[in-house]
Amino acid sequence: MAESRKVSLPLTVGMFAAFFTANGLIRAPFSSGSLTPFFIALAAGLILLPASAAIFRQVKIKGTARKAALFILAAAVFCAAGFAFGEYCDFIYAEVLTRADMWLIKAVFALCVFYLSVSDDAAVYKFGFLAFILTAVVFSGLFIFSAKTFEPKNLKGVFDLPSGTFADIGKSGLNLILPSFAAVVFLRLSDKDVSARRVLWGTVPSAVFCLTVVFDSVLSFGLPLAAKLGYPYIDDISTVTAGSLFTRMDGFAYFTFFACYLLKCAVCIKTSARLLDRAGIKFQKTLTAVLAAAVTLF
Repeated sequence: MAESRKVSLPLTVGMFAAFFTANGLIRAPFSSGSLTPFFIALAAGLILLPASAAIFRQVKIKGTARKAALFILAAAVFCAAGFAFGEYCDFIYAEVLTRADMWLIKAVFALCVFYLSVSDDAAVYKFGFLAFILTAVVFSGLFIFSAKTFEPKNLKGVFDLPSGTFADIGKSGLNLILPSFAAVVFLRLSDKDVSARRVLWGTVPSAVFCLTVVFDSVLSFGLPLAAKLGYPYIDDISTVTAGSLFTRMDGFAYFTFFACYLLKCAVCIKTSARLLDRAGIKFQKTLTAVLAAAVTLF
C-alpha cells in the first residue's frame, strides 16, 4: 500500500483542476437547447465534489460490505479510465492522424499512460500541475485570439429552460461530475489530510476552463451548431490565426487535450489499483501495470 503523505496545495489544486477539465474538453456543449443544464452541472460539481471529500473522511465501512464497495468502486473507476482512453484515441483518429491505423494511435497513447500510471504519486501531481498551467495559458490565449470571430447574438436563448432540461442536466452531470469523483478518491487515498476546501479550489478553475471552452464555441458557431459538431472547440479554433506566424492555433489545444486525458487515465488506473489493494488483492504495483495494459482494450 502506498504511503499517504501531505501534498502541497498548488499540486493538489493543479492535479484536480486538470482532471476535471478533461471531462468537458472535447465534446462540450452536451445539449443544443440551452447552456443552463451545463451551468447547473458545473454548480452542482462545486458543491458535490468538495462534499464528497468531506464524506470520505468520515465514512467507515467494515467486513464484506467494505470489500464489495471497494470492488464496485474500483471497477467503476477503471471503466472511467477506459472510456477516457477510448474517447481520446477516437478524437486523435478523427481529427489529427486520420491516415494512421488505430492500433498505432492506441499504442503511443498507451505507452504514455502506462509510464505515468506506474510512476509514483509525486510525478502524477507534478504532471497535473503542469497540465493545469498549460491549460490556463492555452485556453486564455485561444479565447483572446478567437474574440474577433465572436457573435454576441449567438448567446440568445442559451439561458432558457426548454423541455428536456432535466435530462440534459443529467447528461452534463455524467460527463462533468461523475468521473471527477475518481480524482477525489485518489486524493483521499494518497493524502489522508485532503480537505473539502482543497477540492473546491481545484474545481473552481476547472469550471472556468470548461466555461471558456463552451463560450468560445457558442460565441463562434451558435449553440445549435456547436452541439451538433463532433468536436466543436477544435472546429472553432482551427480557423483562428495570429498574424502570419500562427495559422493553425488548434495545435496548441491538442497538447492540452493530450496532457489532461493522459492525467485522467493515469489517475483512474492508479486509483483502481489502490482500491483493489484495499479490498485485499495485494501487489499494488503489479495491479497498476496490469490495469494500465488492460485499458487499451477499450
